Amino acid sequence: MAPHPAGTPDQALTPHRAHAATRLGPPRLGLRVAALVAVMLICWAVSYAAGQALVHHYSLTGGASAALLAGSVLAGLTAAYGLMVAGRRFIAPPRA
Repeated sequence: MAPHPAGTPDQALTPHRAHAATRLGPPRLGLRVAALVAVMLICWAVSYAAGQALVHHYSLTGGASAALLAGSVLAGLTAAYGLMVAGRRFIAPPRA
């Protein structure tokens, strides 16, 4: 930010915009984060649906059913987390 008071509104706005651009990141950051969250949710949902399909295909009940569903949920969350870590550089590139 400018260390001295600005004489006009434009003089005040220019350093403010430069400061905000360095602190907030790219202008499309919100869209990228929303897309990542949507893809992570889809990744988890596909894994959960696959677990449900396996439970019904093998006609599992009780503890086996619960264990398979818990495993599929954990696998989906792990895949979503891996996707988030891999997509970090695309979302917010490191600053120089």
